[in-house]
Order: sequence, then structure tokens, then C-alpha cells
Amino acid sequence: MRIFSLLSLALATHSPPIQIRIQPTELIVQSVNGAATPRDAELDFGDLPMNSLARGIELKGKSFSEENSFLVPENLRPREIRLRDVDPRTKIRFAPYSVTILRFRKR
Repeated sequence: MRIFSLLSLALATHSPPIQIRIQPTELIVQSVNGAATPRDAELDFGDLPMNSLARGIELKGKSFSEENSFLVPENLRPREIRLRDVDPRTKIRFAPYSVTILRFRKR
């Protein structure tokens, strides 16, 4: 139910809402794209020293109403993401109907 409410929120905006949490050793970027089209975003880390590799998890569907069930338990599965060549201004494309969590390690 929580993902559904996040996707509903994302449908009301023009770009995917992005939440950034700063931890002692990493930045965590969370995004929900409830639109039928991919959404681009640019993250500007400024002077923060970041590693050139980031990792994350993406959960995406073919439509807004797609869900797992007992008959089709793996309809929606998390997929591991790796971003290479991360620089202070990194462009990211969020898939349609997706929830994405990325972890950027600080140096």
C-alpha cells in the first residue's frame, strides 16, 4: 500500500519526486516515477567527494496497476543497478512506473 501511495503522488508531478538522505559514508537517492514515460534527472553533488561507482535497486512494472499475486509471484522483482563514471553532475533516467533507490558512496 505504501508504494501505491508513492506512485499516486508521483503522477501529480512533472518530474519524479526525489528524496536524498545524507549518511556519514554515502548519499541515498530515492525516486518514484509513476508516469508512463521515462524521467530524466540530474544530480549535482557539488564539492562532495564521491566514488565513481554507485549501486542501487529498481522495482518497475509495465503499468501503474501491475502487482504480484499468488499465481504470478515474481511479476515485479527488484533489479540491481550499477552506475559507472559517476561525476559531480550525474544524469539519471528513471524507468516508467518505477521505484528506484541508489547509493552513492563518499570517498
